[in-house]
Amino acid sequence: MTNETVLEILVVGAGFSGIYHLHNLRKHGFSVKIYETGSYLGGTWYWNRYPGARVDTGNPIYQLNEVGVLDFPWTERFPAHSELRQYFQYLDDQLELSKDIQFNSRVTAAQFDNTRNQWEVKTEDGSTTWAKHVILCTGATTTPYALRC
Repeated sequence: MTNETVLEILVVGAGFSGIYHLHNLRKHGFSVKIYETGSYLGGTWYWNRYPGARVDTGNPIYQLNEVGVLDFPWTERFPAHSELRQYFQYLDDQLELSKDIQFNSRVTAAQFDNTRNQWEVKTEDGSTTWAKHVILCTGATTTPYALRC
């Protein structure tokens, strides 16, 4: 027995760009879901937990410029990892993001099926999702590299 899902739009990745797409597509009436490898929001800021992790750009860049979510009480101009994690929780609370996110769901393959006119997306657990549109918000820093000296 295979587990199949059919979606209008599938976004891959729940970092800043994935969250932005989810929120804006919902506002425009689309049915959209996110598949996220991690167990919560954040993308790079979910995975990067090394000592001293923080952004190198001022916090206005690291937020959604949306009425209703602009009142997060930043304590630093260049927030540390812990404050970014709090911000993602705040966004989730304000926008109810998690209800449309499937966490712990690693996408392993995607290909377009011309007969169905849909994307066939496979996940690590063996599930298949069919989607009319797929938006990859996986970022440029998703490939882990081992440092060799």
